[in-house]
Amino acid sequence: MLGDVLYSIDGEAVSDYGEVWLGSRGVSLNVLDVLSSVDWGSVCVCGVLRGGRCVELEFRYRELRGVSAGELRLLDSVLDVGVLRGEVLGVKGVELKPLRLNDVLQYKMLNYMGDEHAHKFRIMVSNIDTHSAAYHAKSIRPGDILSTFNEKPIPNNWKDFVQMVSEHPEDQPLHLTTESNRIIVL
Repeated sequence: MLGDVLYSIDGEAVSDYGEVWLGSRGVSLNVLDVLSSVDWGSVCVCGVLRGGRCVELEFRYRELRGVSAGELRLLDSVLDVGVLRGEVLGVKGVELKPLRLNDVLQYKMLNYMGDEHAHKFRIMVSNIDTHSAAYHAKSIRPGDILSTFNEKPIPNNWKDFVQMVSEHPEDQPLHLTTESNRIIVL
């Protein structure tokens, strides 16, 4: 909760620098590295100072999707491979998919590196068919993040985005706007 202070993980103190000394490994790691190294399904106990009282909370490492988990993350499990394949949509020669952390790294999107963006759902252009009008227009490219689709804001989840795209008549022009304010009509 807002205002909580994490002071220990599995009985090991968290330093003023946000690190935990792991004597078994002989190394000091930051809190995020310690928590993300917890075995799948395992539980660790976090000591938290909440409202002036020390409480112990269980942290269980497991996959979460949707509102309770950040959208901007690496997909690294076998289950995530299926997600990757299912979350790609081709529209008039433009391949669209959710923005993931590996995309942020690949396209050097420095403004998406911080934790403040980890929970945000974004749709990005991942590829463009070289035989499409989008390719020849040269106003949109892989790595662009969409801000609107037919002048409507991008929904905050994949299912609603797919529904939005499917409701667009194929014989009508398509208006895409990127976060960098580039506009393309296909």
